[in-house]
Order: sequence, then C-alpha cells, then structure tokens
Amino acid sequence: MMVDLETIKRYSRKELANREFFYFYQGMAPDFYKDDRAYLIELCNEMQDFYESDDDILIVNEPPRRHY
Repeated sequence: MMVDLETIKRYSRKELANREFFYFYQGMAPDFYKDDRAYLIELCNEMQDFYESDDDILIVNEPPRRHY
C-alpha cells in the first residue's frame, strides 16, 4: 500500500496539533496563526508550559489590539 505525500503531510500536521497548542490553533485559524508571528508562538508555548505544569493559575497580560 502506497501513501501519497499529501496524506503524510496531513497526518503529520494532525500529530503536531495533538502535541502543541500553536499547531492546534494554526490548524483552526491558519490565516491568523502564521509561522512568522513570533509573539503568537511564544504565547502558545507559554500556555503549553502552563498546561503541562502543576501550576494552578495562569495570568496573561497582553496589550490591547489597535484598530486603524
């Protein structure tokens, strides 16, 4: 049985989404969660670290969005 490259890529993305918040969110909203948005990657990594920790409280302090 031969599996095509696109199927392998799709399953790889699903596996990453199961392991890391950023890839989960990227799968849900790819136009917003882009690889070049370091602040989103950092935020997702912080949430991932919290999720995997024994901490009970997470405080997220983000500046308001600008509307032009």
